[in-house]
Amino acid sequence: MTDILHIASFIVRHREHGATALDGLLAHADQMQCVARADGRSIVLCEGESEAVLMQAIDALQALDGVLGVSLVYHHAEPSDELMQEIES
Repeated sequence: MTDILHIASFIVRHREHGATALDGLLAHADQMQCVARADGRSIVLCEGESEAVLMQAIDALQALDGVLGVSLVYHHAEPSDELMQEIES
């Protein structure tokens, strides 16, 4: 059975104190990282082995104090072994 890697990006809308809560969660979440932030919005990238992992991440983000909403912007799934292949130039 081939392992599938799921990659997703979320826009997290939050109040100012929500950004602090978000940073606290991300400091302990190996599968997520914040890549941009401006005007009460953060872009969070997430990787996981299933759609369930992505949904758990959305739930965790949504549960943070000061977070107004989480939107899935992009989702891609691909066999892990294909992602690890070198690209010939």
